[in-house]
Amino acid sequence: MKLLFPNVLEYAAMAEFFTVLRELRAEAGFPSAWAFYKACGPRVLGCTFKGYLYIEKGRSVPQAKFALRIAAGLKIAGDSRKTKRFATAYLRSLLGRKELAELLIRTLSRPPDPHGLTSMVQRASQRIYAGKSKAVTQVQAEVLLSDWRTYWCWIAVSDDVGRWSPARLASALGITAAGARASLEMIVKAGLFAKDQRGRYFCPNAGQAFNFPRDSFYLPRSRSLVRQLWAEMGKRKGRVLFDRYFFLRASEADILNYFPYLAQMSHGARVYAVSEKGPDTAFVAVNATVRRLFPF
Repeated sequence: MKLLFPNVLEYAAMAEFFTVLRELRAEAGFPSAWAFYKACGPRVLGCTFKGYLYIEKGRSVPQAKFALRIAAGLKIAGDSRKTKRFATAYLRSLLGRKELAELLIRTLSRPPDPHGLTSMVQRASQRIYAGKSKAVTQVQAEVLLSDWRTYWCWIAVSDDVGRWSPARLASALGITAAGARASLEMIVKAGLFAKDQRGRYFCPNAGQAFNFPRDSFYLPRSRSLVRQLWAEMGKRKGRVLFDRYFFLRASEADILNYFPYLAQMSHGARVYAVSEKGPDTAFVAVNATVRRLFPF
């Protein structure tokens, strides 16, 4: 990471990035720099805690690869407003002079169509996610993904405002009551569930969006395992509701520009999310994947 020793005008531009970083970190549910670093770890951020602290305190502007890792830890890929704030502040900090940064930002920015589908989904997603996002630490993620029973106990209870006995949950998931109780107790010890005086389990943050650790800006660390769990449950009780794909030849660097739109559209499905059982409610997996088949 490159240490900078700016003049007064350059520091004014740099200070915006440090301020925006701290604000986005707090909005993501991390009250301190240490809480953020502990949840992400050096594997995601690619630096020591001291190195990250230098950034938050304004003593260092990260190189682009570290800035992308920080953005991945903040989990802002699906929120274009936050992504733009982060990228704009970072660009200003790199250029140093506000006038040059503003020229580039105006040149590269294009106002969205306020009546377009993307803008409507974005606004709906922002309303839903505002104040309703909680970070899952790596230790907690390892508990939730330790076996398929624990994972589905987590999914069922964390997305429902009711209170569940082990027997009732076992019946809903097709597992034994003893297995359900063991998994629920593991999640309680991980700090994500609680138990009332009648021995029923519930999630204090039911209905919120839970953000799992990520290895990169667009790839969640638990991606392969979660997809396997979804596929197995889908074979048992599910069916495909919609399937659409497109095949093309393109520059891998250019296609990256399309990813924020995919993230925004997939997250936008949450406008239909509910936390109570209805006549036809079900768990629905909305998946957006871009796969490189082979170089050509």
